[in-house]
Amino acid sequence: MNGEVLAPGGSLDHALWALEGGANAVYVGYQKFSARSHANNLSLDEIACLCAVARERGARVFCAVNVILEGHEIAEAIGLAWQLHFAGVSALIVQDLGFALALRRYGPAIDLHASTQAAVHNSSGVAALKAIGFCRVVMARELTMSELGQIVEDDPKMEYEVFVHGALCYAVSGNCMASGLMIARSANRGDCGQVCRTKFELDYLIPGPKRRDSPHEEGLPEGIHAPPGEVTWKSGSIGAFASMNDLELGARIRELYKLGVQSFKIEGRMKPPAYSYNTARAYRTFLDGGKDKEAWACLDEARLRYGRLPSSGWFDGHKALGQTNPDWAGTLGMPLGPIVAASEKALRLDGGDKAKLFASLGKGDGVMLIGPISGQVLRTALGGPVLTRDGQVEIHLNEKLDFDPRGGSLWLVSRHDGKLPVKKASKSWRHPLVTRLSLQQVQNQAGSQLKLCLSTPDLGGLEMEALLEMQAASGSKRIEDSLEEVLRASDSQFCPAQLEIDNQAGACFVQPKILKEVRRRWYHLLEQKAEDFVASVQAQVAKDAQELLVGDTTVLVTPPARASLSPLLGVNKLVGFVTEWESLKAQDLAQTVWGLSLPLAPFTPNEASYYGRLRDFLNKLQTSEPQVAVFLGLNNPGHLQWVRRLRAEGFVLREWFADWAFHSANAWTPVQLNESLSGLRLVIPWLESQSCADKSYFPPLFTSRACMLRNSFGAQGGPSESTAAPQDHDEDFGSRVWIQAKVSGQAVTRPKQGPRCPAGCAGHFSARLLQGKKQFRVEARDCINYLVQENDEQGSKL
Repeated sequence: MNGEVLAPGGSLDHALWALEGGANAVYVGYQKFSARSHANNLSLDEIACLCAVARERGARVFCAVNVILEGHEIAEAIGLAWQLHFAGVSALIVQDLGFALALRRYGPAIDLHASTQAAVHNSSGVAALKAIGFCRVVMARELTMSELGQIVEDDPKMEYEVFVHGALCYAVSGNCMASGLMIARSANRGDCGQVCRTKFELDYLIPGPKRRDSPHEEGLPEGIHAPPGEVTWKSGSIGAFASMNDLELGARIRELYKLGVQSFKIEGRMKPPAYSYNTARAYRTFLDGGKDKEAWACLDEARLRYGRLPSSGWFDGHKALGQTNPDWAGTLGMPLGPIVAASEKALRLDGGDKAKLFASLGKGDGVMLIGPISGQVLRTALGGPVLTRDGQVEIHLNEKLDFDPRGGSLWLVSRHDGKLPVKKASKSWRHPLVTRLSLQQVQNQAGSQLKLCLSTPDLGGLEMEALLEMQAASGSKRIEDSLEEVLRASDSQFCPAQLEIDNQAGACFVQPKILKEVRRRWYHLLEQKAEDFVASVQAQVAKDAQELLVGDTTVLVTPPARASLSPLLGVNKLVGFVTEWESLKAQDLAQTVWGLSLPLAPFTPNEASYYGRLRDFLNKLQTSEPQVAVFLGLNNPGHLQWVRRLRAEGFVLREWFADWAFHSANAWTPVQLNESLSGLRLVIPWLESQSCADKSYFPPLFTSRACMLRNSFGAQGGPSESTAAPQDHDEDFGSRVWIQAKVSGQAVTRPKQGPRCPAGCAGHFSARLLQGKKQFRVEARDCINYLVQENDEQGSKL
């Protein structure tokens, strides 16, 4: 079975081990403009070395330039794109749509992959990015198998890349604003502070089964009361309610392949080389089939390197097993089992069915002991051999216990011999240029000489001439062969793609040292020409950026306050866009000079449903008040396609605005959007920018498909108290058992333990969370959770 296993490379060593594990491609970041800014990342020389190794193995290298770029950075990023192209990179992974436009105009002929940060989650989003020039889309991680299948079916010619393993974000990628707005560390700039992994206190919860409207749109009085017939859960429970478990799709990767997905992506540029080696090996084995046990064993080893509990993410829908773990936000490794007895430096465990795992343990292996009371954690190593008798396991530790661990759990977190040796690569990729060479015999005062002319049309064109001392041919080796041999034997970043030689001088001989000097001069000129070429492109990009909007009065440079464009009532007002349609009326929308402002939700995976409700509302409005204009606010690329469809159906939607989720931080983005869809009148600037003056509106910090009510609050009868020792959800929730049943076509029996939706829930609930003095509202609509900060540290309303 074919298919591309795409593995992470946080460093050169890391990426080389991914290739060693069988990855068909690796993705890396340069030391700037990468959405993993805290990874080691690679220099240009290291990327060139990696590309050389990859090409020898028939693999490819993709580079992530996947952050939001501010105006002054576009020219530099274009220069970087050319340098990456020269280094041998096969594709760029891009989020910023303005940068995509600049690349199309001034960048190299290189494939563009739309980052998962672009939040493409429906067929319309795919179509919009294809029209912009992307050849591959990294799909949003929040999609189900059936939704992915529909998207691929709608356009089977597009390349689709899907995450199959690694850490998950609670919020939709690209729509997470928590880190940027709360602690000024934007995830859209690669500086995520992982607010989702921090703890919150649940102040109250109104489950809201069979109810669509929140009972407290305009604030909360003292003493919270649920509507008649509903229950209010109040609790002081504390947990990392937004902390996601890891994705581990395992053998189900073959389901994606059958759907038509071509590339299978592993998250983990911040993780060690052994992680990439083992995961690449595992998923290549899963794809090839026949050795699933070996593949699972590789994933067990990978789990020791920063692994949380495994889950199938959203592939089985929002009712998937064990999506979050509010009890433990950190990494865990492999579960060894519950602790049944203990002495000063020894533990006794229930061996269960893990005999093979225990047999592999040895002195020096790292373990983590989590006690039954919050805060009881010991990280140490095994002090001796593991003894197994009568179904129980005795483990000796290096350190003494200072708490009673009975009722807690033990986890294997490292192997004493688990660190891989550092890999290096010395050979660099050399970028091929069209190279032409002509030879003529000339007569001058020095006598008969050879006139050599080297040229290339690439890099804007370059030509070099040299007069060489020559002799009559004295052997069988042709001058053409000698020149080709010498020109290819170079450590320059360039080489001839195909050497075109026009020899009008006939058979002759030139001393090798003279030819080597010609080579040295030629490549020196090429290197300087490349620098000048990149600098000239950057200068042109910077010049054009200053002129992009000059004379164009269709797009306002200074838009009105974003709050003035929000709906006027209810949850729609709270989040700033329409997520509830049923009771929406014209008088609920803000009036602007362009018409009634109607901002759409950034995350619309159930495309048919949301588009249908939008269309019904417009139809009702156009029928009852035909003179009223509607000013649509678009929040993702798919909305561009929606407006085209609506216009084709006869709806009058002449003007629109680009809302906050496009993260417009440079002059190129409005131009790109205006080229994509006529009628653009204003663009909301990137709200996370420190220079953004508009503080009137704060979008949801989290927009998520992982339901807190179902996954984190203990939906079977109210919130449960947080426990210090996380359960082994791999056993309790049967993650791998579930996957194996799916793969083999067996009937799937849902485990007794695990999250449940409250009976009769219509996908809507309300809650308040606390974090110190900060207060947050969680509002769920149609099973999508929105977390909004209610007030700042001084208690002032945001």
